[in-house]
Amino acid sequence: MLSIESIYFLRGHNQYSDILEKLRGQLENEGRTQCLPGGDDSLLVDGLVSALSGVKALVVLDDIRVEDNVLIEFSARLLEISNSIRLLISTSKEVNITSPYAERQVYKLGPLNVVPAITLFDKACPHADINAKDATLLEKISSSESLFKKIGGGVPADTLKAAKQFKKEEYENLFQAQSHTRD
Repeated sequence: MLSIESIYFLRGHNQYSDILEKLRGQLENEGRTQCLPGGDDSLLVDGLVSALSGVKALVVLDDIRVEDNVLIEFSARLLEISNSIRLLISTSKEVNITSPYAERQVYKLGPLNVVPAITLFDKACPHADINAKDATLLEKISSSESLFKKIGGGVPADTLKAAKQFKKEEYENLFQAQSHTRD
């Protein structure tokens, strides 16, 4: 069994270049590499793969887009250079990494129940005051199908997106909304 020494968590709701730049910054801060080239995707991928060679690491690419070919190339190359790297990719669509070194395990997850969805929303929403309104928010959303759908309907990526897009007034209005019985 491989012992993990480093974890690199990279959220994918930005373009692949932002994700790889974030990884580059993390590796540079750890002193694993000197200034990697920017601007050219293939040079950046080469530099990142080289910097991670021999590192016992878990690289998490969270919520990536399947059409991010550079991330797919990076993932395949990373798996080819080292057996000490573990890669975890979460995405809403199937990813095809063509590498003989990729062991594929697909886990299809269902939506979150109401309480975990509200907790995720509350932690991600910049306007949330978790301590003051948590019970009220739970009561309102758990009794209203339309409010539950408004905060993502239990789909984590949609819940995070909704939380980030909520305006302060919308968040406050959640507490004034009429409760309608869930079906």
